[in-house]
Amino acid sequence: MEEHFIIKMQGKQYEKGRRRPVVALACFIVVLVMLMIYSFKYFIALCVPVICLLIWLKKMSAEKTYLTDVSCSATVLECGVKMDIQSAQSELCGSYMIAYNQVNLFTVENRKVTIDFYGGQQKDFRRTLEFYISQDDVDFWTEQANKVVA
Repeated sequence: MEEHFIIKMQGKQYEKGRRRPVVALACFIVVLVMLMIYSFKYFIALCVPVICLLIWLKKMSAEKTYLTDVSCSATVLECGVKMDIQSAQSELCGSYMIAYNQVNLFTVENRKVTIDFYGGQQKDFRRTLEFYISQDDVDFWTEQANKVVA
């Protein structure tokens, strides 16, 4: 039995258009630091603004983490579930054979599914999948979680 789902996984995306403000802010911080070095009066007065600007610069990172929609097809077998995940982001794509007897943790809480299992070519390779499902798919994933041999 094969089921198709649209799930949400955590992905990363590089933001566009943030380069100019980051460069301008970095130049401004360098100028403030130079003023602080050459004059002790400015050192005390400019410590707080420089620290605030550094914190703001850190928040303006070029990479943001967000939830993205991916296509998942799950084939239920006697021994486990075979999941094929397709996405526009290559790091999210993959094919996983999740054997029920090699699952350490399979939880469905609200709409969050967490699967911790041993898989891949190496028996000791531990993998964790976390994704979010729609409310209509909760029954399917709960049924799969109940099949896990503890």
